Amino acid sequence: MATREERPLFSFGIIADVQYGDLDDAMNFTQTKWRHYRNALYLLREAVQHWKGENRVQFVLQLGDIIDGFNTRRKDSENALRDVLQEFDGVPFAVHHIWGNHEFYNFSRNYLMKSPLFTAQDTEDDIEEVVKKEADAAYYDFSPYKGYRFVVLDNYDVSMCGIGRDKDSPQYKEAEKILRQVNKNEELNSPEGLVGVDRRFVMFNGGMGEEQLQWLRKTLEVARQQGEKVVVSGHVPVHPNSCYAMCLLWNYQDVLNILEDFSDIVLAYFSGHDHGGGYHYDSGNEIHHVTLPGVIEVPPGSNAFGTVDVFSDRLVMNGVVDWFVVDQPLFSFGIIADVQYADFDDVVDFSTNKRRYYRNALLLLRQAVQQWRSDGTKFALQLGDVIDGLNAQNDQSENALETVLKEFEDRPLDVYHVWGNHEFYNFSRSYLKKSKLSIEEGYYHNLEETKKESEAAYYYDFCPHQDYRFVILDNFDISMCGREANSPEYKEAEAILRKVNKNDDLDLRKGLVGLDGRFCMYNGGVGEEQLQWLRKTLEVARQRGEKVVLSGHIPIHPNACHYPDIVWNYQEVLDILQHNSDIVLAYFSGHDHVGGYHYDSGNEIHHVTLPGVIEVPPGSNAFGTVDVFSDRLVMHGVGQLDSRVMKKGSCLQLADESSARRPGVIKADLQCKSHPAARCKHPNQNQHISLELVPLEKMDAQSVWVSEFCDFESYNICSYTQDRTDDFDWNRRRGSTTTGGTGPSGDHTTGSGYYMHIDGTGQSSGKKARLKSPLIFARGDFCLEFYYHMYGSTVGTLNVYRDRSSPSNRVWSITGNQGNAWQKASVDFSSSSYFQILFEGVRGTWDNSDIAIDDVEISNHACGAVPTGTGDCNFESSDICGYTHDRSHDFDWQRNRGSTSSSGTGPSQDHTTGSGYYMYMETTLPATGDKARLVSPAIVGGDTKCLQFWYHMYGSRTGTLAAFTKVYDQTTLGTRLWSLSGNQGDAWKRARVTFSSSDAYFQLVLEGTNGGFFSVIAVDDIDVKDGSCRDVNECLMDAQACSPHAQCTNTAGGYECTCRPGYSGNGNLCEGMEFSTTVPVGTESGLSTLQTLVVVGSVLGAMLVALSAALIYTVMRNRQR
Repeated sequence: MATREERPLFSFGIIADVQYGDLDDAMNFTQTKWRHYRNALYLLREAVQHWKGENRVQFVLQLGDIIDGFNTRRKDSENALRDVLQEFDGVPFAVHHIWGNHEFYNFSRNYLMKSPLFTAQDTEDDIEEVVKKEADAAYYDFSPYKGYRFVVLDNYDVSMCGIGRDKDSPQYKEAEKILRQVNKNEELNSPEGLVGVDRRFVMFNGGMGEEQLQWLRKTLEVARQQGEKVVVSGHVPVHPNSCYAMCLLWNYQDVLNILEDFSDIVLAYFSGHDHGGGYHYDSGNEIHHVTLPGVIEVPPGSNAFGTVDVFSDRLVMNGVVDWFVVDQPLFSFGIIADVQYADFDDVVDFSTNKRRYYRNALLLLRQAVQQWRSDGTKFALQLGDVIDGLNAQNDQSENALETVLKEFEDRPLDVYHVWGNHEFYNFSRSYLKKSKLSIEEGYYHNLEETKKESEAAYYYDFCPHQDYRFVILDNFDISMCGREANSPEYKEAEAILRKVNKNDDLDLRKGLVGLDGRFCMYNGGVGEEQLQWLRKTLEVARQRGEKVVLSGHIPIHPNACHYPDIVWNYQEVLDILQHNSDIVLAYFSGHDHVGGYHYDSGNEIHHVTLPGVIEVPPGSNAFGTVDVFSDRLVMHGVGQLDSRVMKKGSCLQLADESSARRPGVIKADLQCKSHPAARCKHPNQNQHISLELVPLEKMDAQSVWVSEFCDFESYNICSYTQDRTDDFDWNRRRGSTTTGGTGPSGDHTTGSGYYMHIDGTGQSSGKKARLKSPLIFARGDFCLEFYYHMYGSTVGTLNVYRDRSSPSNRVWSITGNQGNAWQKASVDFSSSSYFQILFEGVRGTWDNSDIAIDDVEISNHACGAVPTGTGDCNFESSDICGYTHDRSHDFDWQRNRGSTSSSGTGPSQDHTTGSGYYMYMETTLPATGDKARLVSPAIVGGDTKCLQFWYHMYGSRTGTLAAFTKVYDQTTLGTRLWSLSGNQGDAWKRARVTFSSSDAYFQLVLEGTNGGFFSVIAVDDIDVKDGSCRDVNECLMDAQACSPHAQCTNTAGGYECTCRPGYSGNGNLCEGMEFSTTVPVGTESGLSTLQTLVVVGSVLGAMLVALSAALIYTVMRNRQR
């Protein structure tokens, strides 16, 4: 039975940016998203009906922009406002309207003060006038429940927006002064030339005046005196990490400073305005900033509103949001780097101690081209070093080049080649200009070049789509590679190198420290003519409204690569990109064979460095396909190249396969394990998701909590972060390290995966690098277990701290060489609320001082103790009663409420209450035969026990559900207790089995095997009791135990179903043989009562089912492309 849950004190609804208008759909002003004007009214109606049906909502916060500004052009503003307000007629709750910029596009402030949108007048009984407000003030506070105060801000108090303020008013003049100081455009709604958060200084945003700020401060003082918690709301976000920079309050810092002073009572700030939505937990002030998605840009079939349940210590937001919008890319392109093919045996590179697989590289290129062809990519970017310099030493350059180019010719594909240093080891620049590696030859289309000064220049741009321009840079423009010794570029390059690099051999970096290590002959620079061309090209792109993707052989950001091998004058290139950061999305490069990634949050540009194919061992690869959308790039990596979503301003962070906890957020079981997020349609799409907002110091830390595990296989490293106050950083790495005689040869988890590592090379003795775990909300005794590798003659120290790196907080430490093997550490500690673990690596005296960690697990029990449980669970709690997923298996069970995303399979509700949660296997993406295991906490053994649970196995290809026992903390399954396969009908059914375990502690394992599409398996209400199961007559207790066309026979501990004469099947489903069946309205087929489905024999029926499944499979595959 479900346990009685805590009831909220009260609840309120929340919605933003409806922007209704009686208009046809159109693109937004940036031409990136469709606006569904008429549909928005239906979504508002749906939200209101939902709140009425919940019968617990006390009021609704409508966060502004309820009608669109286009209404005023059609002189339809009052009609549009009437239409939306009618949706609230007769509702059993109050509505608090906030004014956004679109209110002021339609109406003056005087009009709004007299309209139903002025709701401050409806709360006069709740308001305590702490500071005298202006006559037209639209900010106010109210207290819906003792102990809570809500504050509504006027974010357009100081504003030039629309007709809101008179042009001769002090607020209008102050707003114009603020904008003119920063925004130099004649059109003040244009952010052109503005960088970073300065992009907020546009006319559709606003600010808060000094009187309102004083009122806010005084209101919060009164709330503190009265012991109240506070929720603040406004139309415009006030934290730059919760929204796109162009949708931020002008004087957001003034507001944040006040909220910080009252962070002990302020729980959250809710806003809209940024239609993409966003969330940020300000850990310093412990305030949650929630930006709602805009209803106006939500397509039909989804929505974007929520109900917030308010408890004494937290807010729980239950949202109805489409998190994954499955749209089609505009086009796609392939990407690969550093193939470096040569017909030579493998060798180990002397400088990196890494093996180069010369012949295998050609096979990996072939695999990439085949993949791009099957994906239907528009073109490929080959980022340089397509053949290796060893070919020149053996007079094999032309043969090697012909061999690799044949891979493209045999499978026609548009390829844009970038020149790297190995091209110049093999050929002169004049040769390359006449080769198929040049834009004058080969398979190039849609090239659109701006004028270049130099005949030998190899930088260019092209437009594969009307909205996108690609720019290819020549990173060896100034170089001693490929240039004649008497050329100006060669002489300039030599002068640059000799100034910094004092070695006779300019390919050596001996004596070079930090980024000065880039001044080697195998790197290069970008000349002044090319820099001017780049500026002009980006100007043209801006004028035409294009987004820009750049690429070159060499990285240009120091944080995007492993080695300091970046463009000599990288800062000049970055400065140009920063000036054009509003249109530049990403820069792709190779050169650094390890690969890397950096998101430059200041300029909102993604820097991607691809791993080198040449160092990828057989059985793996390192290439990608990039899907290009109107607002983002989605890179699907293969092998050693990670998959990631790249867009401007990461407002909405999608969950990933790491399933790491984030501060203050109970995630909505968003998991798409082993599949790129952008191609994964979340099974709970369009259903309820929950976001729990809790102040840390008041948080009821979980007393039932299982573990936090990280093997660093995910590129986001389970939300671990670098400490910004240390000397250098930990790096995520796979394979061996770069320095001989130190570091591991592979990770601990599998030997071929990732681990975290500090490299002593380039650092001085005693320098420290710290890696921080995510905040973990739990209390009690804990065990930290991890594996470390400390091998090298001068290895320093590895320290572990709890919360902060001070001696009093150190919980573990070890110093010196521990041998060339992974060692296990176990550390006991305790916590009363929440905590964070810090790993600190201290560099030893010389380079042979690498330190690595892997497989970190934090469990809420003392090391060596056994965390026991009963095994009972109805899955209503988010901790799922201590059940865990078996990490060694193919995919995970998921917690769900309501129906699943797939029709024709899965339950429509849970078994416990009909409105609660259950666990199920989403089978759309995992392969047939893949297994998911749900493992109980340890249960005390030694006695006879009865296991009972309810299962739902409905779908034409349902696989197998089995229950096992196993010895606690062992991986091998023990006794199979129960098993069932195939379609059991659309009903919850009970399984009961008596068993015994002689082990001191055992665990139950529920294993589901995927049967393919239409094979959802669900479980609920697990109950483990001492003693044998009492036999019951299921045939009498459960009318749905068998098919209506089957005979039910009671057995000891269960029942059997046998189809009656004239029917065939497994007893749970019985089909008639050679007869006609009328399908009633409401069945899956969609046939009306006037239509008849005739099935002649089981063979024809099977053919129809197979054909239907094949068609649906094809549709789903196409939607995922």
